[in-house]
Amino acid sequence: MTEGQSLSESRYESQGGVLTAATLEPPTAEAHAAAVELARVAARAANAKKATDVAALDLSGVSDVCEAIVAATAANSRLADSVVDEVEACVRLSFGVSPLSIEGRSDGRWILIDYGSVIVHLFTPEARDFYRIERLWGDAPRIELGL
Repeated sequence: MTEGQSLSESRYESQGGVLTAATLEPPTAEAHAAAVELARVAARAANAKKATDVAALDLSGVSDVCEAIVAATAANSRLADSVVDEVEACVRLSFGVSPLSIEGRSDGRWILIDYGSVIVHLFTPEARDFYRIERLWGDAPRIELGL
């Protein structure tokens, strides 16, 4: 971190242009726009691989954890693996970044792909119905995906 640079700016640079959850200051408008666009790319990638119920929410006004989330449903673990691979490939191609971590891939019921400023949730139909993640963030506006 350089003198006069906020922690959020430092983390933004260190993560290849993606804000991490550990920021102390709100992201800039540019960083927020980048996060929203990353969410769109991830959502479109999931949709292209036949995930269903694809949704993206802008959490900038309601969460300190991340800027946006993407939620999608995969009918089975084989499809979930394919969706994860497609999301990773499309985000890497568009933004030059890889996930900070991927959790739950071995179980396949709820896979979380963490890009810091954007978190992608991929559920089986049963897990999506049980966790109802969009309801947790009911105040968050939806991101237009154009699907």
